[in-house]
Amino acid sequence: MEAIIWLGVMIAFAVGEAVTVGLTSIWFAVGALAAMVPAIIGMDFTAQFAVFTVVSTVLINVLAFG
Repeated sequence: MEAIIWLGVMIAFAVGEAVTVGLTSIWFAVGALAAMVPAIIGMDFTAQFAVFTVVSTVLINVLAFG
């Protein structure tokens, strides 16, 4: 069930990115996609949120500002 929630979060950020062209929401969409992996394998929400946070932060810092 949590994987479906992360899919919804990813779609919401992707739609937000399509509406705006600032290239900020796309990094969160990719983070949500990455967070689906621990959700699918059954890890707890803390691990899922940690993956989302780390992946999103790295992508923002490296690709947007790098």
